[in-house]
Amino acid sequence: MIFKKLTAVGALLALVWGLSIPAQANQLSDEMFSLSSEPGMGYLGYTAYPDGASVDNNSGLIGMKTSNLKVESISWCSSINDPACADKDYFQFVSILPYCQEANQVDCLEGVFATSKDGKELTVNNVKPFSTLVKREFTGSPSINLPSGSVPTLFDIPDAPHSAGTTYMAVVGAYGSWDKAAGGTSAPENGSIAIYAVKIENGSYNLIEMSTDPTRYYQRNWRTGATLEPRCKFTDSQKCAVAVPIPLDIKLGVKVRYGKAIKGWFHGRIQDPTLQYIDNAGGGKTLIASASAVQVPAISIWKKKPELPASVKAFYDKAPKPLGGFGSGAGNLALQQGPEEAWSLMLKNNTGFGEFQMNEFLTWLPVVGDKANMLPTIWTLSLMTNFNSGVIGNTCGQNLDEFTGIVSTNSTQYLAGPPVFNKATEELEYKVAGPHLLPNGDLSRGTYDLTLRADFAKCLYGISGTAFRATISVISDNGQSVNAVTTVGEKNGWVNLSAKGFTYSAPTIKVKLSQDAPAPTPSASTTPSPAASTKPAAAKKTSITCVKGKTSKKVTAVNPKCPTGFKKK
Repeated sequence: MIFKKLTAVGALLALVWGLSIPAQANQLSDEMFSLSSEPGMGYLGYTAYPDGASVDNNSGLIGMKTSNLKVESISWCSSINDPACADKDYFQFVSILPYCQEANQVDCLEGVFATSKDGKELTVNNVKPFSTLVKREFTGSPSINLPSGSVPTLFDIPDAPHSAGTTYMAVVGAYGSWDKAAGGTSAPENGSIAIYAVKIENGSYNLIEMSTDPTRYYQRNWRTGATLEPRCKFTDSQKCAVAVPIPLDIKLGVKVRYGKAIKGWFHGRIQDPTLQYIDNAGGGKTLIASASAVQVPAISIWKKKPELPASVKAFYDKAPKPLGGFGSGAGNLALQQGPEEAWSLMLKNNTGFGEFQMNEFLTWLPVVGDKANMLPTIWTLSLMTNFNSGVIGNTCGQNLDEFTGIVSTNSTQYLAGPPVFNKATEELEYKVAGPHLLPNGDLSRGTYDLTLRADFAKCLYGISGTAFRATISVISDNGQSVNAVTTVGEKNGWVNLSAKGFTYSAPTIKVKLSQDAPAPTPSASTTPSPAASTKPAAAKKTSITCVKGKTSKKVTAVNPKCPTGFKKK
């Protein structure tokens, strides 16, 4: 079983799935990685894999009847006003946004687009919903910021073929919870945008959805899946979207209409993004984002507990219990407090990007030899609505209630919050980590992109006007400077900064903006009058000596010449 827990920052510590791995799963690409079964009792494992979209279930709304945070009963709901859920006090939802059908519709995907490496717009056609089969789709409620749930959008790009054809899938979604007993409004605890290159298969598949079994929820704020279909990124039970590598020489984009302003940051797995953020006809905001996919080094390993280094054992001795993950010991406090040979556990870190997850990853990195064993291609952005819209360590964000920026990287692990502002050095600092080597033994080369609202950046650094400079540096975990190709630019009100080609294991990326020195202004006493400023400068005179016999004469002029009969001496 796998357990997944909601925290205040939207990090997921664990989830409970029923696991069914088909025999053909080993034929799948790295993009379709699924956890392997425990090899026996007494094992501990760790997986750091970028799952892509945080929305990992089909759309659905469940109502829970709870007592002291414990779940007593669960029902599917067609809305928060569904009579079948009238006695429920706590709701969880997964909302995959539908494709927009009307001009003023919000919380929907308005369009998808693509460009070639040289900027040529590529034809996109056959845009359609993944399925018309109605499963757990539900009607949202704008009053509590609950979007309706639907299905992903499929589309074709004939001029951007991948290994399985020309079909792609866009998944724009949100998930969260609403405490009816507490009242008030809510917002999705997180949301995401993901694009996949896919192959559509037909057959019979497990439907990927939330569980309605109350015994599988440790507490009401744990997110729990009923089934897992490792072969499918999405399925309606009759069709399956199998992910394959995304071409790296194209840019893929989405146009998403939101019902309200985005507050916060996106973090994710893209590179070289371009952004627009505009008003829409429905009274909300539209985000237009385009970027290339990245290859993210990933790891997964099982180890017998006696073979684990002391550093790993010490880390989990101090960790909160019960530990979540996948395996016989997942979420079972009694087992985890008993003999270690009586249970096994795979710790799966796919969407948690806080300090705990960073330290956990660095603890396991030596165990895998600082080398990745997978390299999936990813295009995803995840929204951080629970972070202050500003950068940690400053007050500029307090006056910004809009979308602030995007931080993206191909690192295996990173801190998902906004970059930290170091007041002492006046630098934005962003921590990333990844294996030093790729599966083939080559060096893993990092990418980092920061797209920041220009007004926010200028507030942060006390910059006025448009003249400013930016520098990027990459510092290794031992304090040494790391080589990287860096670029800086500003367009349409956004500051774009990037660093490419640096190596891992755990460098810190630092960004600093500074005001250009203004041109000197002449003082009043030395300022020439308009007339004087247009008067040509006086020509310089020179002197020569001219002679005639014993007579000599000095001639001074701009272009001196000797008189008739005289010669220049």
